[in-house]
Amino acid sequence: MPLAFVKDLIQTASSKARKGRKWVDAQEGFGILGVICGPEVTYSQDNGWHFHQHLSVLVDGPTVFEIIAANGDAEKLREMVAKRTKAAGDWLAEAYKDKIRCAGGKVSDKHGCKVRIAHDAEDASDYTAKGSMAWEISGGYKDETKSDASLTPWDIANRAAEGDKFLYARWKEYEATMPGTRSCVVSAALAKKLGITVERDDEGDEPVLHENDDVVGRVVSPLWKRWMRHGLASTFLLRVEAGGEAGFADAVEKTNADSDVIGKEKDEETVATLLARLDVRREEETAAHLLRLERETVEWREAPKRERAAAEAYQHRFDMTATPASIALIAGERIRQRADAMGQRAVVAGIVGELAESYGVQIAESDALRAANAVPDWLREIEAIMPGRWLSDNESAALLRMAA
Repeated sequence: MPLAFVKDLIQTASSKARKGRKWVDAQEGFGILGVICGPEVTYSQDNGWHFHQHLSVLVDGPTVFEIIAANGDAEKLREMVAKRTKAAGDWLAEAYKDKIRCAGGKVSDKHGCKVRIAHDAEDASDYTAKGSMAWEISGGYKDETKSDASLTPWDIANRAAEGDKFLYARWKEYEATMPGTRSCVVSAALAKKLGITVERDDEGDEPVLHENDDVVGRVVSPLWKRWMRHGLASTFLLRVEAGGEAGFADAVEKTNADSDVIGKEKDEETVATLLARLDVRREEETAAHLLRLERETVEWREAPKRERAAAEAYQHRFDMTATPASIALIAGERIRQRADAMGQRAVVAGIVGELAESYGVQIAESDALRAANAVPDWLREIEAIMPGRWLSDNESAALLRMAA
């Protein structure tokens, strides 16, 4: 399934599970203070995109009734709070799965959701923030040669950069879908309950981040990958932490020296050779990029003419006459509308029969199939927005201006 579809399904179900009267009752019944959500996405070449969420359900401490029932027994009180906490997680998991099923999705009762109680605040924090970003930076790098492993966005980007066309397409899909995805946001209401202050932007919505202020230097991806492979990433970060911006170059130099020692034992090229090879490849890529831009510029200039020709050939008219050619266009549109659910071959005969009865014109199934497939992608997108609607001259002209 497309990443955008899976992401929307999961996020919508998660949001709906935490709304409405039932959620309000659950918050009161279990003492739920709020939920912090950390999304993560991986890709398996066997099973496709795996978008999922890590939810930290924050549950309040002992209630008055629990304190009275425990009668001074600290262990008993702890067990009572733990039992209520687990019940809160189980309730949310069931609500989550129910919303996915209501949206037409499938979820395994055994594997769909896992609920556990965090041992402490650090455990809860690590779980919520778990993801490809965390383990990549900390040095838990996976073996990129394993085709059966789940690939993180870092893995996909690296393989795409190395020339894997299939994973390049997956990276472009990730790039188009994930921007704007929020992670580990503490709402104003939850911050108030926890008694903490979260610095926010002028509109009071987004936490204020300061990553750009903390950038002390940059490392090219292939060099970072080499350090990761040699187990030197965390060593480098410790050196940067100790030396700061002033010691960044020194940290890079020392880490490269360590990497050369390890690389020599593994009969690998030196860092200097790697960087020189990168410079040559960068020059070649720049030349290829400039050539591609020239071609794209020519194609862009010719695009309005191509779109106009396509519109004149395939647009639908209010005043269509009942000729075999026009009936074939109508049949093609109807086949496209129904093919996703049933397949072209399964619907074509019925559609040709419907049109013959309605218009008194019989066309061949092969003509209907040709008409169904002989349209540009942009017209398919228009039909998805306005299914079954014939376009007037004014509408077609407006669409052509947009395309140009």
